[in-house]
Amino acid sequence: MHSARTLKLLWPRRRRPLAEVLAHSQVSFRVWPWDCDFNLHLTNGVYCKWLDLARTRLFIEFGAVPLFVRHGWRSVLASQT
Repeated sequence: MHSARTLKLLWPRRRRPLAEVLAHSQVSFRVWPWDCDFNLHLTNGVYCKWLDLARTRLFIEFGAVPLFVRHGWRSVLASQT
């Protein structure tokens, strides 16, 4: 199910001008029952997955993906609060 979210998020909906580095970016997700624990709370592991997807989408909006590919860079989650 997570792969479907990834494809939907990363699939270009339409050509847009590249965003500025300090521009606002927003990604919306829907919580499915399998994302929750037995208390119906979103599990901690899902937050990190969503942050990775949102960060990747941000790099796409900035047009930074070719730099990442060319230099072999990776987006890394350093901390979470």
